[in-house]
Amino acid sequence: MGIFANQAIVINSADLVLNAKNSHAILANYKATINSSNHKIELNGDNTVAYHSGGGNKAKFTNVKITAKNDENTTSLFLIDDDETVETLVLDNVTASMNKKSLAFGLDDSTDITLSKTNIETGLGIVSFTYTLDELKDSEYLEEYNKAKDLNIQLTKNSSLKGRESLLSINQIKFAGVEEKNDGPLGHNINISADDSKLYGKSIISPESRQNGGKGKINFDLKNNSQWTINGDSEVDTLALDNSQVTQRKR
Repeated sequence: MGIFANQAIVINSADLVLNAKNSHAILANYKATINSSNHKIELNGDNTVAYHSGGGNKAKFTNVKITAKNDENTTSLFLIDDDETVETLVLDNVTASMNKKSLAFGLDDSTDITLSKTNIETGLGIVSFTYTLDELKDSEYLEEYNKAKDLNIQLTKNSSLKGRESLLSINQIKFAGVEEKNDGPLGHNINISADDSKLYGKSIISPESRQNGGKGKINFDLKNNSQWTINGDSEVDTLALDNSQVTQRKR
């Protein structure tokens, strides 16, 4: 464990090197404010995480470089759990070029993420899982589902997000020996926007989730010379292009 924060303000500029498996560089439990700048994070152990939030926290990473030495280890950059309070995450001049078993963002809902002058390349870009149909039979889960707020991811100032396998995966992954799928309907919008920035990878959602409906939509908005390179069949509900382009590329 590196830094643990619970209802605290954390200012960090120290390098964080994770050699042990199942460890976190920064773990924010609840109502924490994180300002982390001018340092590196090394995810050398298996199943290590750069930043894990319990939801409802505020975090900003500035001038941070994330790396991993072992190409066979599973690593995650930013994991944010479900919470009724909106999480905010700002990445300013953050770089990460990770191995094939890496994940950039593991997200639920009620999260606002901004990438500025940030370049991230991982095996999987964004992964988001909802409650299953069976879980939604529980009144507590159903109430949380109905209160879910949108998931917003914005890239600006020549940022890039590349998921070699997929850019966006909703309720479905088949990756690095792990296969998981659920049938839950999407109850909130997923909004991905790019301003003078680049996206790479396909956008997928489990067929069962599509069949079971849900009010949530998958929306992409590209402007100001932005580019989205798709590497497979993709699903979106809204695609807005303003002086931008989408291209298809074979894997």
